[in-house]
Amino acid sequence: MKTIGKKTYGEFIIALILSAIVLPLFILLSVLALTSTMEGNQNLTLITAGLFTIVCLMYLVTTASRPRELVKYDNEHFYFIYRTKTVTIPMSTIVGITPRIAQARGIRYTFGKIIIRTFTRRHVIDGVADCENVAIEMNFIKEEHRSRNQES
Repeated sequence: MKTIGKKTYGEFIIALILSAIVLPLFILLSVLALTSTMEGNQNLTLITAGLFTIVCLMYLVTTASRPRELVKYDNEHFYFIYRTKTVTIPMSTIVGITPRIAQARGIRYTFGKIIIRTFTRRHVIDGVADCENVAIEMNFIKEEHRSRNQES
C-alpha cells in the first residue's frame, strides 16, 4: 500500500495560534469577571469564555490526534484513513475526484479537502497537505486503473 496524501500541519499551527490567543484571553476575562462589581455579567462572561476555551482546546486536540497518512492506495482501492476508521473505496466505482483548497480572508492555503464521488455516495477527507497535487495524482492512478482494466 502506498501513501498519497498526508496530513497538513497548517491546520495544527492555526489551532495552536488560536489557542495561544484564547487561553490568555480566558484568564484575563476570568480575573476581570471575578474582580468585577457587576454581579449580573460576571457569570455570563465566565461561562462564555469557558465554553469558547473548551471548543478551542477540543479543536487543537482533534487536529493534533489525526493520523499522519490520510490517503493510501493499492492496485484496486483508495483508502481514506480517519481517526477511528478507514474507508475503502474501489477505483471502479469512482465517478470523480476533486480538491477543495482552504481559503480565509483572501489567503489561499495549500491544504484542504479531497472529495471522491462514487456511484452511491460522496467521501470527504479534510486536512490534506498539498491537496491539489494529491487529487491530480489520484485521478492519474484512477485513469491508469481504468485503462488497465479495459485492456484485460
